[in-house]
Amino acid sequence: MKRLLLILSLMSLIALGSCLFVFDPWTKGSRIEGSLYYSNPAVGDNGKIYFYNSRGSLFELTPEGDINTVYSLESGELFSCGPSITDMGNIIVGTERSIQQNGFEIIFVGGLLKISPDGDLIWHFESNQAGSEASGGPSIGSDGKIYFGTRAGTLYCLDTNDGSKVWKVETGRAIRVKPAVASDGTVYFGTFSGETEKQIFYAVRDGSVLWTLESEGESTGFYSSPAIGTDGTVYTCCHDGYLYALDEEGTLLWSLEITSEQERAIASSPVISPNGTVYIGTQEGFIYAISSEEEGPEVLWTKDLDTRIPTTPLIADNNRIYVVGEHGATLFTLDETGAVLQKTQTGNSTMSSPVMSGEGTIYFGAILNDIGSRSIIYSLETYSVPAGPWPMFGRDAQRTSRAD
Repeated sequence: MKRLLLILSLMSLIALGSCLFVFDPWTKGSRIEGSLYYSNPAVGDNGKIYFYNSRGSLFELTPEGDINTVYSLESGELFSCGPSITDMGNIIVGTERSIQQNGFEIIFVGGLLKISPDGDLIWHFESNQAGSEASGGPSIGSDGKIYFGTRAGTLYCLDTNDGSKVWKVETGRAIRVKPAVASDGTVYFGTFSGETEKQIFYAVRDGSVLWTLESEGESTGFYSSPAIGTDGTVYTCCHDGYLYALDEEGTLLWSLEITSEQERAIASSPVISPNGTVYIGTQEGFIYAISSEEEGPEVLWTKDLDTRIPTTPLIADNNRIYVVGEHGATLFTLDETGAVLQKTQTGNSTMSSPVMSGEGTIYFGAILNDIGSRSIIYSLETYSVPAGPWPMFGRDAQRTSRAD
């Protein structure tokens, strides 16, 4: 009997050791109050991970697992989108708050903050226009200019030094995506009307609309942020269930319907591998691998992960694709054939897209209970690096969403 207990104890230790290898040793202790459900973390050049919670606090997570508060909003303010990091290491993040207008009407307004890594507020851009919160997230061009869209339908371009408005474009429809910025400064994004109708995809440069594209089908709009390939091809998905490929002139190269009649919605954003394969998730729970050739797209494989996928996949150089499913905040590790190599439940649920640091560690947030009062930052060491021209949400670990 004692020998049996000894064997069982040794087996338990081995199992525990395996967990410590799969889970970064400090991960289980990195819990935090408030919800991280929508928080897409970003990585600074100092190796620290930045994210926000639902209670108006911006945090940094050190590679050793220490969490520190960087900045706290005033009462009544909340963060409206995940942060992006400039080349100088400063944090750009959107906010929202409610104000009373005309003595009784409550409207929501928003703005953008630039915060130093030490937590100093450098500037605050705010519009008192109703619906001016940046829900999709800011993008940063190679020249340092900052771009973001608002729920009121305005695309802003700001000067990175002082936060002043350089130009703006009014679309008349909400912008809920993170814009993609080409190397020539062209900004790509789709709009969201909330009504079931044809939707519009825009290309804008220097405050002028270069061209627009109308969606194939009717839907409420674009939730999916665009990605840019090495040849300048722009890939985007719409809630109408189509993946679109366009050239820089706005010519539709092809469109591919990748959802069923039962569930058209696509909130996940496309990513692009080193060989040009495009990966995208759907609300139905499928991951698609799509080859984009001159003669047209080809679905290489699909994988049903049996959970909604509102998050964006991540591609690593070890031929691995990492996908976070909403239910159970489940991290899937797939190979290039779509085979599931590992499946790990990390919490209750999430819409946080994973980010990979330069050291090859994956991070994303998840809530631990139904009401979202407790959350966790999960990490996984992969011993790899991001791979491809657009390997994750926002293209790089700083979430700049620009094609260099």
